[in-house]
Amino acid sequence: MALAIASGKTLAGAESCTGGLVAETLSGVPGASEAFLGCVVAYSKNAKTRLLGVDAGTISIEGAVSSRCAEGMATGAREAFGSDVSYAITGVAGPGPAEGIEEGTVWLAFSDVSGNVFSAMEKFDGGRRLVREQAAARALATMASLLRANATAGKSSS
Repeated sequence: MALAIASGKTLAGAESCTGGLVAETLSGVPGASEAFLGCVVAYSKNAKTRLLGVDAGTISIEGAVSSRCAEGMATGAREAFGSDVSYAITGVAGPGPAEGIEEGTVWLAFSDVSGNVFSAMEKFDGGRRLVREQAAARALATMASLLRANATAGKSSS
């Protein structure tokens, strides 16, 4: 959060299987309101389409736990909140598989104001609680890396 505040960047998010754990962490930092604009917890497929603009066809064909769904969630959150950077998390925390997808499978996606969007699939072990915590921690670490890279790129172009 300190990186976002120092760089003047705003953050927003969309979470499914983590249920707002990243947002809870970000909003727990004093001064968070300077950079953290908010988060949509879109647990259902309908919430992903209605609140974040994820294409229903994408969910129907590829599923809610997919790169395109995660990327759509990240883009939708960034556009809804007007943030510089956004994150999204969708996955299967467990117990057990869902819709043929193994427990611990999580897609993380990130979007920035320049239109860059990327996603990565992660596999976490340890049951529902640990999968959710590990997914949230990975999202936070990736956002910090993105903010650091952006700050470094900004300094070298000056």
